[in-house]
Amino acid sequence: APETTTASEKSGSGLLSAITNWAILKAIKDLPLFMQSLERAMQYENRGIRALTSQSDNNVHLVNVDKFFENFPYFLKPETMHPSVFGSKQMAGMINKAVCQSVGQQ
Repeated sequence: APETTTASEKSGSGLLSAITNWAILKAIKDLPLFMQSLERAMQYENRGIRALTSQSDNNVHLVNVDKFFENFPYFLKPETMHPSVFGSKQMAGMINKAVCQSVGQQ
């Protein structure tokens, strides 16, 4: 039997289609306004970040990476977290020790 649709079903799907089309057109039309408000929000956020960092001097001095990572608890090993001189020396020592043990010289 062929499928039949009632007039109310046709008008219902037509209404849904019209609402969907209206919503899409509205979103496209309002996109520039949305982008402007997003840009303003980002500028506001950036001003807040600048104000916060200007109150502290962490953006003025260079950070001593070795000292920074040495302050972490022992289970956060510096040699696995950053490639600084301290980490490189630690890693070289570990490799040297492993090589010497494997050849039996230590």
